[in-house]
Amino acid sequence: MKPTREIKLAIFAWIIGMLGLALVFTGTELPGKTLAYISFLFGLFFILRGNVMLWLNRGKNQK
Repeated sequence: MKPTREIKLAIFAWIIGMLGLALVFTGTELPGKTLAYISFLFGLFFILRGNVMLWLNRGKNQK
């Protein structure tokens, strides 16, 4: 995946999380918590995926 596409997806996940937190603070807890949790999982996925890609590229560069 291209880096710009990953950045766009990460920003989209962040926006979803902010909408979820806004729903939690306005009193609609279940949908808000669900959106915030999904956003957290998206962010965790992108962070872990980026780290794995860095580790794999580091191994290729050492040869």
